[in-house]
Amino acid sequence: MEDHNETTTNNPRRIKRKSYTMVGRTKAAKEDQSIEAAKNNCSAFISNALVDAGVTVVYGGHGGALAPLVNAIVDHPGLQWVCCRNEANASLMAAAHAKYTHQLACVVATSGPGATNLTTGLMEANLDQVPVLCLTGLKPRQGMHFSEFQDVDQSRLFAAAGCELSADVASPEALVPLLRDAVAVATTRNKCAHLAIPVDIQAAPCPIPVDKPFCAAHAEERIAPIRSNCDENTLNEIAQSLSVETKKVLIAIGVRAVDAGDDILKLAEHLRAPIVTRLHSKGAVDELHPLVLGIEGVHGKPGLETSAILMETADVVLNFGIDDCTLLVCNTAGLQVREMIEFQSSALMVSTRFRASYTSIGDFRAVARGLLECLKTQGGRRFSSVGQLQLSI
Repeated sequence: MEDHNETTTNNPRRIKRKSYTMVGRTKAAKEDQSIEAAKNNCSAFISNALVDAGVTVVYGGHGGALAPLVNAIVDHPGLQWVCCRNEANASLMAAAHAKYTHQLACVVATSGPGATNLTTGLMEANLDQVPVLCLTGLKPRQGMHFSEFQDVDQSRLFAAAGCELSADVASPEALVPLLRDAVAVATTRNKCAHLAIPVDIQAAPCPIPVDKPFCAAHAEERIAPIRSNCDENTLNEIAQSLSVETKKVLIAIGVRAVDAGDDILKLAEHLRAPIVTRLHSKGAVDELHPLVLGIEGVHGKPGLETSAILMETADVVLNFGIDDCTLLVCNTAGLQVREMIEFQSSALMVSTRFRASYTSIGDFRAVARGLLECLKTQGGRRFSSVGQLQLSI
């Protein structure tokens, strides 16, 4: 019996097989621990917070300084990951997503050149005032600012580009309030907000439960009822001012009012007022309609000849969701020479650059319908036929 035990113990094949088994079990245990840790790290919290805030698609490029976050995004069933060959394309996609869905968009990129490639799309989002959240990776904290590899001060870069909020995340504890503030700034001010997150923080355990409801998630829901209201007294005053038959009216549609195109066209038909659109809102109304006369213009110049004549001869411009009204209300010296009546979905979008005779805040559809009802009640009508309109210009 003793000889048998000794033989068994000294058998090299038995020892090797046993060693392989132990190594396999140890490796499997470590993998299980790694998977469990990934479910509760800061990247998992970010993914859940994005979904809570209404994000459905995340655009971006991959990289080592972003690996934990991308893994969490891909693993989340509520998020679609769109990986782009170049981060510039990703940022432009995110800006377009926000522009045409009116929802928070998200773009991510790795450190260094991955982040710098985002600049054009983020500036596009800022200039068009659409909500975009940008998250960039950074090298581990212990190597920042003295090791040359992809050591770019990304928060300062994007702050200089005009991001309303741009900050480095210094610790896992700072991530939660900073992400809250970034989402709040993007959704309530319709701007781009940016956070640079070191890769070791992305992989670190989250200081709060990753499934904790995100406090900034319902900001848009709280704002929506306020935006949907429109002041009936203001609409009545606007209708009264438009009843002057000698006043030439021009309607201009911006990208925010794209969804209200049909209602604005009905208003235009009642007023017999021509419509021009910004380039981004092209297609908001039926372009074959005789009242629709092209785009306002691009690169600071009027568009087609007809729309240019309309802008030069109009007495009053009904501005639906346009930020920069220079071409609509100013002469070539940049001074306002035409009356403007402004319609915006939020008070934050109201322009203070030019004087508006009236300003109406509310959902564009509701405003267009309400103004049309006021005009019908008061009997206000511009022209009896499109032919008269064309003669008038």
